[in-house]
Amino acid sequence: MDEAIRKKLEAPLRQLYDDLMGAARRTGLNAAPVAPDAAAESGACLPERVGATVSFTGPRADLEAAGFDIASVFADPERDVSFASGSIALVRIRGLAMVSHVRFIYGAGEVVPARSRDANARDAR
Repeated sequence: MDEAIRKKLEAPLRQLYDDLMGAARRTGLNAAPVAPDAAAESGACLPERVGATVSFTGPRADLEAAGFDIASVFADPERDVSFASGSIALVRIRGLAMVSHVRFIYGAGEVVPARSRDANARDAR
């Protein structure tokens, strides 16, 4: 991933994306998007979607166009920045980071990989 893009991602999100790209390379794909199923086939245990908070200075529509599902927005006029919380498919995180007015993407806490979530659901039955 381009270093300018990497600098916009909080460390846990950057690691998840790096893991996804590693899975893409192991399955013969050179770049995202890679299907979560392909990542799972390579042995990776990655979430399909991640929660995030995005700091940005432009139109929220650009975030939505990049695949970010916005749940709420808070504007901080003193700092001329807004914060949007929501979720995005992990395979689309790079596109969100590429939006020119996105300043930073924060992770939304612990993420549960899809395979773990499925296993937990089976165990609960």
